[in-house]
Amino acid sequence: FNYNSMVDVVWSYPILSSDLHRVIGHAMCIDCPSIDEVRTFLSKDPITRLFASTSDDDDDEEKEAEYLEIANSIPLYRWRHIRDHTLRMDDGRDGNPTLVFGLDHSEEGGDEGHPLRSEKKEAHLEYLIRSERVIAAGALHLPTATKEDPSSIPVGDLVLFNS
Repeated sequence: FNYNSMVDVVWSYPILSSDLHRVIGHAMCIDCPSIDEVRTFLSKDPITRLFASTSDDDDDEEKEAEYLEIANSIPLYRWRHIRDHTLRMDDGRDGNPTLVFGLDHSEEGGDEGHPLRSEKKEAHLEYLIRSERVIAAGALHLPTATKEDPSSIPVGDLVLFNS
C-alpha cells in the first residue's frame, strides 16, 4: 500500500453536521515531509476530484491541471501533535468523538503567533489533561516547504476529544 508516494494518511474522516445526519466537510491528517507531495496527493484524491467541473470529454492534461488547482486551494496546516501520554486519556471509542479546529483571530503576534498563545499555553494544556477526554491535540502552524522547518508560525489548535 502506498509504495509510490511519500504521503501517509494518518486518519481521514467526514465532518458531520451537529445533528450527525449530513456530511459538511472532510478532515485528513497527512504525514509527509514535503508540502508539494501533499498537494500532488490531494490532486489525485477522489474526494478532491468531486469538486472538478471537467467532464469525461476534456483531455487528461486539462483535467489534471484543474485537479491540481483545486488541491492548491485547500487550506493546509502543519499539526504539531502533543505527544504527552497524560494528555491522551481517551481512545475515542465511547461517546461522540469531536474535532475542534480553532484559528487565532489576529496577525498581532508576527513570528511568534498570537500573544495569548504563549501566555495561556500551560493553563490550556492543564485544562485538557484534567478533562480526561482528549484523544489527540496540538498546535496548527502555517505550512512550510518541509515539515522539519522550524520557522512555521503557530496560528491555531486542533483538538480531538470525546464529548
